Amino acid sequence: MSVREPSDRSSEAELRTLGRLTALLAHEVNNLMTPLAAYSKAAMQHPADLILTRRALEQAHSTSHRAGEIARTILSLASTGEQTEVESAADLRSCIDAVLRCLGRGLSAGGVVIGIDVEAGGQLAINQVALEHVLINLLLNARRAIDDRGGRIEIRSAPAEACSTWNRAPMILVEVHDNGHGFHHPQLIESRSSRNRTTEAAGHGFGLELCERLVHQAHGVFEIDNHPEGGAIARLYLPRPSSESQIRPATANAAA
Repeated sequence: MSVREPSDRSSEAELRTLGRLTALLAHEVNNLMTPLAAYSKAAMQHPADLILTRRALEQAHSTSHRAGEIARTILSLASTGEQTEVESAADLRSCIDAVLRCLGRGLSAGGVVIGIDVEAGGQLAINQVALEHVLINLLLNARRAIDDRGGRIEIRSAPAEACSTWNRAPMILVEVHDNGHGFHHPQLIESRSSRNRTTEAAGHGFGLELCERLVHQAHGVFEIDNHPEGGAIARLYLPRPSSESQIRPATANAAA
């Protein structure tokens, strides 16, 4: 029986990591392409509508920029893997607005109401692109869990209570709650993160896995659960910037 050298096992681990990160990147690009395809199709169907055509072009420009940014963010997971110091702060409300513009009208189609209860100017010590893609994944998951009869998605934030899970204060709690069908109990047992709530072909769990990785990289905590009132809830515990002089607030990208 041959014994593999440590270098062989290390190479295999690196290849598995590379494959996983490639899948995460493909998942995020697919998320970005969906609203872009909708905009471009509408513009082609109405070529005389110059306003719609301009919006489609702006969406294409914004999406190409965003795809490059998330690619760099995912590559940083490959190079660091562990928690790193955040060099810029993200404004939560600005990120939410940018994500809603990026996803377009498809998110609220079918009578879905988006409720937002967050403070303006709330800074979080996480990369702006990372926070936006966490929100994109959570909102898309929430929308898929709501049937065509309509529903509601709530985004809330509040100061987080002290917890032994982290030793860095102060923290902010960001919640995304929907009234869809929630997570299946076996999935929560298997992993309270890194799993989608569906076993359909489209639900590979990559989105929630990326959420967990990005939040963890920012010294935060990511949790998912079923809400007592129905539906699913995702909780992000993220630190505030330690010092305004140390962390420069980033300017939110305008996603047309």
